[in-house]
Amino acid sequence: MSKFAALLVMLCLLLPAAGYTDDGCCELAGDANDDGAVNLLDVTYIIDWIYKDGPEPPCFDQADADGRQGGHILDVTYLINYLYKNGPAPVCGTSGE
Repeated sequence: MSKFAALLVMLCLLLPAAGYTDDGCCELAGDANDDGAVNLLDVTYIIDWIYKDGPEPPCFDQADADGRQGGHILDVTYLINYLYKNGPAPVCGTSGE
């Protein structure tokens, strides 16, 4: 396992996921900032939200790019993988409501 992958695993285990409630507003999976596009701005928006006390996403399900119900570093890596490594497309998270 590369050092980068090991670091990501450690971050995921040590850092709590950002909790949220949801109103089922997903229109474009991965569009964390709700500007109508999925791009690097969404990655930076999620990082700012989780680690810099930035504004919460307008729609949590859109920011939950990996569909695992939570705002965390895995959503960031999922979007980067999608945008730059031809990874799977983001999926809308589900709030369970």
